[in-house]
Amino acid sequence: AVAMNQTAFRWGRRAVLDPAAVEAAAKPAPQEQDEARRLSQSFDEMVARRVEFLTAYQDAAGLGTFNALVYRNLALADRNLGLLPEAREAARKAVQFDRFDPANQALLAEFESKP
Repeated sequence: AVAMNQTAFRWGRRAVLDPAAVEAAAKPAPQEQDEARRLSQSFDEMVARRVEFLTAYQDAAGLGTFNALVYRNLALADRNLGLLPEAREAARKAVQFDRFDPANQALLAEFESKP
């Protein structure tokens, strides 16, 4: 712990003298940036990346249910915000991932009946 504190103190001194050099040293080179740390550009991309991670961590068996739950909850949130077209699309995706779940079917039927 002492060595780490001394190192941090030295970096602090360097930052006072040459902040640009310290910032350059702290930034990773563009080719070194990890794909896992990149931010998703859309909700669908975020879900797809999460599914990929979970598949690597466990297996693909329960991921249809995971996707359906994600999109079902998104549909409910969109409905509560008054975003019916978005809620309808999310409900369709929930049914697409788990078409045998009656909750997904009922939610989609509710949205399909609304203009």
